[in-house]
Amino acid sequence: MAVVRCPNGHYYDDQKFSRCPHCGIFANMDLNQMKGGSKRKENDEKTVALSSSERSVENFCRTISLEEAMADPADDQKTVGYYSDSHGNDFVTGWVVCVKGQERGRDYRLYHGFNQVGRSLGMAVCLSADPGVSRENHCAVVYEARENQFYLVPEGGNSVLLNGKVVSGPETLRTGDRIGVGASELEFVAFCREGRVWEDE
Repeated sequence: MAVVRCPNGHYYDDQKFSRCPHCGIFANMDLNQMKGGSKRKENDEKTVALSSSERSVENFCRTISLEEAMADPADDQKTVGYYSDSHGNDFVTGWVVCVKGQERGRDYRLYHGFNQVGRSLGMAVCLSADPGVSRENHCAVVYEARENQFYLVPEGGNSVLLNGKVVSGPETLRTGDRIGVGASELEFVAFCREGRVWEDE
């Protein structure tokens, strides 16, 4: 097999074709004529490389926001707790605020059940810029509705600190407690607490 180039700039296999198959379709036609009798633009069927001055990212793509990339017009419903389909499990129960690290100043809502902490976008508390945090399930902040209580639960043997001390098992959380993961520190704020719960309708 030999790939050759015709005088018009097309490449083809000379063992499969005796002449350029791209030019062959115009063998009995005036190359300056197009359907309808209009004049062809010079070189309008040739493939050409972009010059270095034309090689700009704007010619190929544009930057879009994460929200735009993940938007699904058909999916306009909130995610509810997996462990139960009870109404109200998607109500906010508290927050954590990043007070130290790359995500400093960002806040994250907490809901019923397990609120996973990690770098993945699927985590309830996504610390994507902290390489010291596991991608999935570094730890979890758990709200137990029956007890109206929050717990910090380390997962997967990852290092987790509560108010500067290493956590080896589930620990009770109170407003103002500091959670240390990787190079980040999160301050916990409870919405649901003594005297405040989401009551059943």
